[in-house]
Amino acid sequence: MLFDTRHRSICGLALAFALGLVACGDDSGPQVATTLPTTQAPATAATTTSAPTTTTTTAASTTTIPKAVPVKLKVGKTGWRSGFEITVDELEALPDKYEGTVVSVSLKFKNLTDAKARIPDASVVVDNRVLISVKQNNPEVPGGGQIEDKLTFALKESLDEGGLKKVLSQAQIVYGEARDNQTILPLSAAGAVQSIEPKKLAVNGILTRAGVQVEILGGYLEASDKSGENGKAVLSLKFKLSCGPDCYEYGSNVNRSNFSIKGASGFAIVADSRSPYCCEVINRGELKDNAKNVVQFVVPLPGTGAWSLVLDGDFGRRTEYPPAQFDFKV
Repeated sequence: MLFDTRHRSICGLALAFALGLVACGDDSGPQVATTLPTTQAPATAATTTSAPTTTTTTAASTTTIPKAVPVKLKVGKTGWRSGFEITVDELEALPDKYEGTVVSVSLKFKNLTDAKARIPDASVVVDNRVLISVKQNNPEVPGGGQIEDKLTFALKESLDEGGLKKVLSQAQIVYGEARDNQTILPLSAAGAVQSIEPKKLAVNGILTRAGVQVEILGGYLEASDKSGENGKAVLSLKFKLSCGPDCYEYGSNVNRSNFSIKGASGFAIVADSRSPYCCEVINRGELKDNAKNVVQFVVPLPGTGAWSLVLDGDFGRRTEYPPAQFDFKV
């Protein structure tokens, strides 16, 4: 009986202890249940707000880089430089592999002179910024001939037709530096050309001094393309040279320094060293009519008005002769 009593007491204590543990577990259960929703709610909110951020970023990158497509535009602008008539015909823009745009400009060059010449160098200016990566061929063109050539440059932007037109409204092909007589050809149809058109001169006359005869066959007036000569023009006169019976018997030495012109101011301008004609000895009975027989004078722009061509020198005769003079108008 003693065993049964002890046994019941022990079982009772054990049961009470077990019920106590269950009761403790029940108290903690609701605390866990009420905590879980609070922990999960911020995670759900974070997931919800992150989606619009991703969508906004994608939309911004799409509008920044437009889809570039090949674009052809007609330009049709003409200017003059270094004896050439230069026409910007059209241009074509193509997207490149670096998300930029390559612009190829078609140009026509007509050599207005009688001599073979190389087409002049050009630069491209966009929004007052000179582009470095400009490619051109600069071939030679025979006198009176014409040729088509390409000028290519790159833009960093990837441009559709609307964007290209906006950029090209501020783009120009420029010949010469700021201190020169520049020729500026815009790459938009609405742009204005800055250039001085040359003039052929219908000038004919004869000057005779000490047996040497100079017959003027025509002339040409154009803006100087030499560096630093902004505001200057070049007046060219072509001539043929002959020596009559009054020439010095041992030949007459004719030099470009024997030629000068005077304008309304009366100031004499001696033939410039850039003249194709230099010097030569001509004998009695000779006639020299060469392509190089051209003397050039650097005069103020526009170069128009009344001029007098003067031929001076004794040409070996060692006798005082009055200078020969021929008056003409440009």
